[in-house]
Parts: sequence; C-alpha cells; structure tokens
Amino acid sequence: MDAFTAEAIPGYIEADQLVTREIADAIEKTKSIKEAKIQSVLSTSNLSGIPQKSYGIDMATGFASFTCGTSWCDCCSICW
Repeated sequence: MDAFTAEAIPGYIEADQLVTREIADAIEKTKSIKEAKIQSVLSTSNLSGIPQKSYGIDMATGFASFTCGTSWCDCCSICW
C-alpha cells in the first residue's frame, strides 16, 4: 500500500498515518471495512499545491518522498 490515510480507520490506524503492508493486510481481512480513504495526488483538494504525503513512498528508496536528506526534501533547513 505505502500511502497515507486521509481518514482514520478506528481500531487500525489514525488519519495522516502511513498504511504499511501489514496494516493493509489486517484491514483487508476485516469484512466490515469496504473502503478506506487515502491521500493521493489525484484526490487532493488543496488549492495551494499538492501535499507531500500525497505522493506516498518513493519506490526507489523505500522512504517517504519528504524524508530529510533527499534531494527534493523541503521539510526543514537541516538538509541544506
């Protein structure tokens, strides 16, 4: 999965948290949960730009795209 939640899924994960494969598998086993809202570049309603968490995990590095130390990080001034 490797995306961030847009809304909490009670008993599994809070809003704005990373959905790991383990969490996704646990949710999938639950028959009562039919859908989950995740943050996505296609579903953002932010008028000032796309939130960094909407991009999820960088498949090349396995880290969130906004992790400090990456060349495109702008979350702080420590990296630069």
